[in-house]
Amino acid sequence: GKGCTGITGLITFLNKVADILGSPARRSPDGQANGQFHVIPGLTDTAALNTALDASLAIDRTRTFLAGKRALLLLDDLDPHFPLRLALDALLVHGYRNEEADATSENFLTGCTMLVTSRSMPSSGSMTHHLHLDPLDKEAALKLFTVLVNRPLSNEELVSARQICVALGELPHAIELAASAVRVGTSCSLLATQLAAQPLDPLLDSEGDLYTCLAQAHHALPADMREPFIRLATLGTQPFSLEQAATTQVPLGGWTQIELSNQLVFNLPLRGLTTSNAQDNAPSQHEALVSTATILTHLVRHSLVELLPYNALATPPASQQITGTRSAGHSQYRLHPLLHAYADMCQRKQHADTIAYAEQYQEDMLHLEQQRERLLTTLAQLWYNRQYDQVVRLVGYLLQFVGRLRNQQGEHILLCGIQASQQIHDRFHMARFLNRLGKLRLHRGDFDGARQAWETSLEMGQSIEASLSFYRRVQLLKPWANLSLLASEFGDHAAARHYAQTYLEKCQMLGDLSSIITGFLKLGWTSLYHGDQATAEQAARNAAILCSTYTPATASSGDKLLVLEVQYLLAYVQDDYRQSQIYLEEIVTLVNERFDLYAVADMLLDQATFAQTQQLLDEARALVLRSIKATAEIEAPVLYARGLALLQQLPDTTSLVGDGR
Repeated sequence: GKGCTGITGLITFLNKVADILGSPARRSPDGQANGQFHVIPGLTDTAALNTALDASLAIDRTRTFLAGKRALLLLDDLDPHFPLRLALDALLVHGYRNEEADATSENFLTGCTMLVTSRSMPSSGSMTHHLHLDPLDKEAALKLFTVLVNRPLSNEELVSARQICVALGELPHAIELAASAVRVGTSCSLLATQLAAQPLDPLLDSEGDLYTCLAQAHHALPADMREPFIRLATLGTQPFSLEQAATTQVPLGGWTQIELSNQLVFNLPLRGLTTSNAQDNAPSQHEALVSTATILTHLVRHSLVELLPYNALATPPASQQITGTRSAGHSQYRLHPLLHAYADMCQRKQHADTIAYAEQYQEDMLHLEQQRERLLTTLAQLWYNRQYDQVVRLVGYLLQFVGRLRNQQGEHILLCGIQASQQIHDRFHMARFLNRLGKLRLHRGDFDGARQAWETSLEMGQSIEASLSFYRRVQLLKPWANLSLLASEFGDHAAARHYAQTYLEKCQMLGDLSSIITGFLKLGWTSLYHGDQATAEQAARNAAILCSTYTPATASSGDKLLVLEVQYLLAYVQDDYRQSQIYLEEIVTLVNERFDLYAVADMLLDQATFAQTQQLLDEARALVLRSIKATAEIEAPVLYARGLALLQQLPDTTSLVGDGR
């Protein structure tokens, strides 16, 4: 039965059985097999009739040879996709009575018995008896290892040998490979150390034989069961409950239920957040348990998860005690150490591939959006696995992407990054994430939270400034520009100008061209908001002069956006509405592909204000509505309120639909 799948596999198997039993089948004069045509389930269309006929002939031929005989059929290492039920129906259900034999003799009733060995458990209805073969016990595993090494072991080697057997879960095939490695010169102590860290270490499995065996078992699963199996790697090799398994099957949206501690980062409270949107889309606890139970049933049947013996006196898992849920019998499961090692390797490779993808497309929002579920699921798994360095890397690549998510979901990602940075004492990334967090809190209307995040970011950046590279020092200047925005929200022109000027001066001291241009932009807009037209125009002209040094052919998307923003500001301060509208639409197109949607909503409102001053009321209304639509998607109540206030100043605003916050 090995390698035989589907109806064609059944035909191959039956023909092998018939060939083993002897002579060609008895046929009628017209060449057809004796007996009736046997209907094969699932083969009703015309294209399948030939296959069905071949199967029927193979069944008749095999039954003919078995008639009047007692046979034991051994199917060794049965393929999980072999149609066992059809084979049983063909070979076992039709008994044969030998009327010529004495009724008391064992030949009176004849028929077949089938013995099947398989790594996948057939359905219970197909089996009369089932014997589950466990790994060896500890002493038997040590004895097997000692015999296969074929020499006496010292006391020190015996200790290492026991550790080897435990690391391999007392699996005979793995112990054979370990003994083989020792026979060719690998020391027991070295092998034990390596296997404790990685049971599939090349010292053990240099040919990849064991890994291939595990991979075959994994790929024999239905396609929709393979990823859930890999996710169980998070639980390790200790026994786990249904409820614990359910926490690893992270759905899109529900991942934001990651628990964040209430610890302080430079006196900044980090509040764990769960978005209402995520709660709405997340399955109920009962649905999650039912779905996970189905997954575990498949995995147990395929011998990829072990169902531990039922203990009626077992204490319910802690999660059940807290939530009051009940799990039938409080079933416990476990991953074999080698299967856990395989699942962990698969998961780590997936994580590495996802992080590499995020790095490659960190400024390409369309690509990131296509893999949103994969990115967020990976982040959740890394957090659960306490792989804080990888959490920091991934969040770092998603800094632009959080501007495409709903406000609190983006904030939750940043809080994960901040706490992970704190765990590994990475102050640079913590300062970056705090700066981004401040922007989200500003748009949400949490002005105190925004100020605290930016001031903490600056304090942290100053504490490590001397040890940073030029590029990193430039990045940590951004809170100065953001504090200018915050001061403008409160109409504090002096403070806004101070922060904008400070940002520009610090950028000039470092000599980074893009940052200096950005500094002039910030100073220009700050001056414009507070009625200082002359300073705004001079800042725009200075920025435009610096932009002329860019070479269009080699400019990055960030540089192209910067040039467009300068051109837009210059047209704005020169009162050239039509030209500014052209630049705005180019900016919106570029931002929609690669950047932060908050910036789009903000610029649309600026342009709407410009249109209003030009008495272009229809255009102003259209621009405001575009901004409101964008803010509804990302939950930015400050921008929404600003848009609503502007819309109410325009004629015919009664058609506005409800609050989009």
